[in-house]
Amino acid sequence: MTSLTEPGNDSHSSILEEKVQKGLLSLIPAQTMIIDYDYKQVEVPHEIVAYCVGYTFGAEPDDLRFLDCVYMNMGYYGNDPEHLKKLREQIVPVFD
Repeated sequence: MTSLTEPGNDSHSSILEEKVQKGLLSLIPAQTMIIDYDYKQVEVPHEIVAYCVGYTFGAEPDDLRFLDCVYMNMGYYGNDPEHLKKLREQIVPVFD
């Protein structure tokens, strides 16, 4: 079970979609995403949610590719969280 909410707004998916399409990823307001991991509810940091929104362009918060991005960047697949943070902060040019 996952949930992604924006304070004071229930139509979060359409708002996120609009912001992604307009290129306003950096302007996404603070959101709360809760995922289930090891029978506990864990809050996902905003940085990871914003990264996965852009990385999985067009995916809904309950799509497998979005959830996979979140779980990987939270370090739940055995990856080093510090290394993943460096990868998220790295700017990858479209053209070399």
